[in-house]
Amino acid sequence: MRYAVLVVLAGLMLASSASAAPFTIGTGFKPSVAVDAAGTAYMAWYGPESGTTSLQFCRVPRGATACDLTRTIPAPGTSLSRPHVSVSGAVVRIVQYRYSVLPPQVFVFTSVDGGNSFDAGRSAGQAPFDEAVFGPGDTITGATNAWQNGGVIQQLPLSAGSAGASWAQLYATDHLYNGTVGLTPASTLLAIFTANVADASYKLHTGAGDPNNAATWGPEVAMGYADYPRLASGAPGLFVLAGDTNRNMFVRRWNGAGFDAPVTIGPGDASESDLYVDAGGRLHAVYPRLDVQGNHLQHSVSDDGVTWQSGSVFVQAGEESALRVAAAADHVGVAVWSTSGVISASAVGPGAPVVSQPPPPPPPPADPVPEFAKTVVVTPSGTVRVRLKGSSRFVALTTLDDVPFGATIDTRRGAVVLRARTRRGGPIETVRLFDGMFAISQSGNVVNFTLNEPLAKCPKRASAAQKKPKSRKLWGDGKGAFRTSGRYSAATVRGTRWLVQDTCKGTLTRVTQGSVSVRAGKKTVIVRAGRKYTARPRR
Repeated sequence: MRYAVLVVLAGLMLASSASAAPFTIGTGFKPSVAVDAAGTAYMAWYGPESGTTSLQFCRVPRGATACDLTRTIPAPGTSLSRPHVSVSGAVVRIVQYRYSVLPPQVFVFTSVDGGNSFDAGRSAGQAPFDEAVFGPGDTITGATNAWQNGGVIQQLPLSAGSAGASWAQLYATDHLYNGTVGLTPASTLLAIFTANVADASYKLHTGAGDPNNAATWGPEVAMGYADYPRLASGAPGLFVLAGDTNRNMFVRRWNGAGFDAPVTIGPGDASESDLYVDAGGRLHAVYPRLDVQGNHLQHSVSDDGVTWQSGSVFVQAGEESALRVAAAADHVGVAVWSTSGVISASAVGPGAPVVSQPPPPPPPPADPVPEFAKTVVVTPSGTVRVRLKGSSRFVALTTLDDVPFGATIDTRRGAVVLRARTRRGGPIETVRLFDGMFAISQSGNVVNFTLNEPLAKCPKRASAAQKKPKSRKLWGDGKGAFRTSGRYSAATVRGTRWLVQDTCKGTLTRVTQGSVSVRAGKKTVIVRAGRKYTARPRR
């Protein structure tokens, strides 16, 4: 085995104060946030209802840890799309795509009294979007994701004009995913879309003519790999935040003719990330980061997009999903997210100027990299042991290490963060595993964790005096092409946090966040958060 020494860099100013703590503001999904000049946060999200979802609103003054007012906005139809929030003085607007109305459309809900009341909403357009930019002028421009009509941009009026009936189809058959749109320093629209393997390209509006006319957009320009890109613009310029093949977050700056080379910030989950530029010119990136402690909310700041400083705001068991961040001109702001249907928020940013970083120390030895179908890389915490294939002896696993397939890892008194390359040439995927013993293997493009802790024999008949049968289990927390196999079923990851447990009664799969696909014989069952399923032994 190879070992690499982990070096902890100290002395850098954290992006967020260590005292920041999350607080709950409601229940639901896909929150958004805007912050006014005084630091008051205005947040909106769609509700947790299983049928027709509500549109929820909350206002939190600076320094508070609870909403000083909440509203259920009477919105027509239903929605699974993110609402977008803007604030200018006492005017607050919430823009959301809603369906179960004919035709499905985008509505603008306006408050002129700081969120105390909202109007009934005005139809503004028809393209569904989760990512958008306010501006130029009194408009909002949205970008679609995996829409049946292609990769579409639609610019909509916020306060006047009729509902938009046209849009610009920038891509018809490819690059239909993860659309994001921003403004260059010249207030020209730029849109990025990706193919389903995160191959990104952009198109720049010519600056002349209606952006809802595809003929007014320039040619496609390839960008290379960019997982879940997010555009943000402000005084320092236009920037894109995305993930690379090693699950690191990076930022690229628009230079007027293209994007500069990527600047790596650090490890994180790009699918739940956000980028924002405040009125004081500071960039704020927020994203989850998974390690042996759990799921961190990472906050990184920069004044130029090149020099970044990062801090962990807090750590929790479940992942921070659908993150959004906004901040005032003094760089103090609010991050908001959902975890298992609970909407939470936290203050971010110290409000202090970024200081120069000291010269970096010599780089540590290169970490081992997982090899497709050969090895995984694990980082242990607590007491973790490993037994290689063909050996009868466990040895302690105390530092970063690469482990070959066929090995058994014992995390019954510890945990590991495991990284694997599940597809040849594909990105590295990460999962945290704990409280169990398992063998590692690979089948196709899925890495499998098979429970193999020895179990006592199951009695043929139960008796009142009999002790409870021994069991074995394994918890997992992460995303990727991973599967946990028990005696009677196998659970393939679709979400983020799950348990598989073998007993004499069968193999139990319990999900606390996201969902998993359970295969038991010829039967497949989708188990969602808060549910469980037991595959029974055949009699």
